[in-house]
Amino acid sequence: MGAKGEEREAVFFAAPEEEEFPGTSKQEARREQACQQGPEGHVGRRSDEAVRPTDVSGYASRTGTERQKFPRNQECAWVVGHSFVHWAQRRAAKQAYGENLNLDTSKWTIQWFGSWGMRWGQLSSFLQDQKGIRCFPRIMIVHLGGNNIGKSYCRDLNMNMRKDLVGMLNMMPGMKIGWSDIIIRMKNHAEPLWCWGVKKVNRQIGKWLVQRGGFWIRHYSSWELIGGFFRSDGVHLSDIGNDLFNNALQEGLEQQIRYV
Repeated sequence: MGAKGEEREAVFFAAPEEEEFPGTSKQEARREQACQQGPEGHVGRRSDEAVRPTDVSGYASRTGTERQKFPRNQECAWVVGHSFVHWAQRRAAKQAYGENLNLDTSKWTIQWFGSWGMRWGQLSSFLQDQKGIRCFPRIMIVHLGGNNIGKSYCRDLNMNMRKDLVGMLNMMPGMKIGWSDIIIRMKNHAEPLWCWGVKKVNRQIGKWLVQRGGFWIRHYSSWELIGGFFRSDGVHLSDIGNDLFNNALQEGLEQQIRYV
C-alpha cells in the first residue's frame, strides 16, 4: 500500500532469477525489486511447476529398519509443510544460499518435506511414518494450516494444533519446534474472514509455542499488497517471494542454533 489514500494495483507475475543482493537488508532489496516490476514481468507457468510435490505417504518409501544417520557432530533441522515448502526448496537449490540456507554444513543439515495440498491433520501421520526411518531433528519448522483456513472453525483448528504439537514435543523430547506464519495469499486479500482467521491462528499458535520453548517465524512481507511476491494464481510465491520466505527461515534458524 502506498501513501495515504493511494492504492497500488496488484500485478501477478513469476519473477525472473535475480542477483544476490549485497548487505544485510536482503528482504528490503527484494521487496523493492518486486515493487518496481510491472505487468511486462508476467511470464507463463514454468515447465517445472507442472511437477506435483511428493505425496506425504511417499516420505516413508525407505525400506529396512536402519535409521538414517548423519556425521558425528552434525545436527539436523526439518522444514515440513505443504507445497510452499516444496517450491521454497526448489528455489533454494538454484540460489547461492542453497538448500542448507547458508548454515554451516559441517554442523547442520536441513531436510525439506513439502507435500501438495497437505493439511494439518496429516502432520501426525507423517511423523509416525518417519519414526524408525529417520533420526528426529533437533529443530523442526512447521509451515502448515493455510489449506485448513476456511475449511473448519479456527477454534477447532487451534485446539487440534495445540494437541498435536504437545504430542510432538512428547514424542521428540529436546526438539525445538518453530511455527512458520501462514502466508496471506493474494487471492484471499479481499476476504476479511479468511485474513482474520490467518491472523488469529498465527498469533495464537506462535505465542503459545514460544511460551513452551519453541519459536515463531514471521513472514511480514506477505501482508503487503505486492503482486510481485506471488505467481499468477495468487496463491504460490514467486521467485522473489520464495527468497523472502527462505530468508525468514534462515534468520529463524540462525537465531535458534545458538542455543542448541
